[in-house]
Amino acid sequence: MNELIAAFSQQLKEALTIGSQVTFSAGNFMPKQVIISGMGGSGIGGTIIQNYAASRVNIPVIVNKSYRLPAFADPHSLVIISSYSGNTEETITALEEAIRLNCRIVCITSGGTIAQLASQHQLDCILIPGGRQPRACLGYSMVQLLFVLAGYGLIDYGFEQEIQAAVQLLENNEQAIQNEAKELASWMKGKIPLLYVGDTMQGVAVRWCQQINENGKSLCWHNTIPEMNHNEIEGWEAKREDIAVLFIHNPLDHERVQLRMEVVRQIVSGQTTQVRDLHAEGACYLERALYLIHVGDWVSWYLSLAKEVNANEVKMIDYLKSALTS
Repeated sequence: MNELIAAFSQQLKEALTIGSQVTFSAGNFMPKQVIISGMGGSGIGGTIIQNYAASRVNIPVIVNKSYRLPAFADPHSLVIISSYSGNTEETITALEEAIRLNCRIVCITSGGTIAQLASQHQLDCILIPGGRQPRACLGYSMVQLLFVLAGYGLIDYGFEQEIQAAVQLLENNEQAIQNEAKELASWMKGKIPLLYVGDTMQGVAVRWCQQINENGKSLCWHNTIPEMNHNEIEGWEAKREDIAVLFIHNPLDHERVQLRMEVVRQIVSGQTTQVRDLHAEGACYLERALYLIHVGDWVSWYLSLAKEVNANEVKMIDYLKSALTS
């Protein structure tokens, strides 16, 4: 797992090469909405791209993490099916429904049933390298989502320069990123990590939670500002030293969100000493998101070392899959 995390910037470069060679049968099709369907490590890219698209795409971009598509899915919908293995039960069911509804479909996968159905129904399908853990292949799937949006004229191809800039940022700061991650993991050991982010980085926080869950074998949760100002903030009435509270700052957040985060930090700091800050690096959204993702991936790895657990194993997930097929 540590080798895969270390190769993240290389994966992003490979993903750009893969996407640049893909052609879409878009024709004159103009979607009325985009539905990104995927689960876990294959679906998190959709959540991040949904945040990215919020201020850039003038039609709804939603993420579907279910067996069923939303009721509004129809032939005017662009449905992007993301399953690294190609065998994700929920995503296969959603694909079959999209086919029945005659949606416009693009698949992103390394093979499996998804690739077979794409071939059978002559669907656009982007094939990415296989044989790895889905959570270690975010770079491949997320970048392809951007190429799909650009291929359908929903964004321009300027994102390629942003990804290239992110690669340079990660490569120039790799050791510093690992050092910061190691320190954060040491601080989190024995506590429940709690991440507070502005709403623009919700997908990044979800990614952190997923990696800490799967690699670090730890519970973790997040909430966004301003939403948590209207509910969860009241949960800080009592003192808690068993929670490691990390505030993740993004200078692109709305100025009022940044102010709210500072006030929340003051409140939380009055109830626990376990508070730290992490600031996004980079000049644009994708740079900052990918920087934070890389830090979080390393945190999850160092947490697994600190806890002496096997980051590669997913025994609970394997048991659940086995129970569902028995």
